[in-house]
Amino acid sequence: MANQILIIGLGQFGLSLSRTLAERGAEVLAVDQDRKRVDEAANFVTEAIAMDATKIGRASCRERV
Repeated sequence: MANQILIIGLGQFGLSLSRTLAERGAEVLAVDQDRKRVDEAANFVTEAIAMDATKIGRASCRERV
C-alpha cells in the first residue's frame, strides 16, 4: 500500500512537495483555494480539490479536479 499524504496549500513549497511525493509513489491529495494551482497539481497528484481549508468545520468543496 502506498503512503497516503494530504498537502494543504499549493504555493511554491506545496506544489514542489506534492510533485516529489507523487513521483516517489505516494498517493497525494492536494488542496488549495486557488483553482489555477489545483489544476496544475491535478497533472501529477492522485486527487486535487479546490476548497478553503481554513474553514475546517464549515469546509465545502468548491470543485474536485
